[in-house]
Amino acid sequence: MSGENTLAEPIVQKVEVLGFRVSVLGVQLGHSARLAIHLNCVLEGAPFIQYKEIVIEGEEYTAWGTDDTYVVELVKKKLLEPVAPVEPVEPVV
Repeated sequence: MSGENTLAEPIVQKVEVLGFRVSVLGVQLGHSARLAIHLNCVLEGAPFIQYKEIVIEGEEYTAWGTDDTYVVELVKKKLLEPVAPVEPVEPVV
């Protein structure tokens, strides 16, 4: 079975984020940092880990300094930002 199936109504599921862990993947000194975020989530009672990457740069990177609580608060803020819509991609045949 292949092909895309279109839904008449979107399926909406509520994912709860219970906590997260932050790891630094890379740093470009004086410029930016790439962070891995492991989210501890629950969907309909089933726990799972979701992985995201974010880049902090510019004023956000400068404000980090040596205060890691800044990064924790920044990640919380970014998790609340709306997700940009993804443009549909035509399948390659």
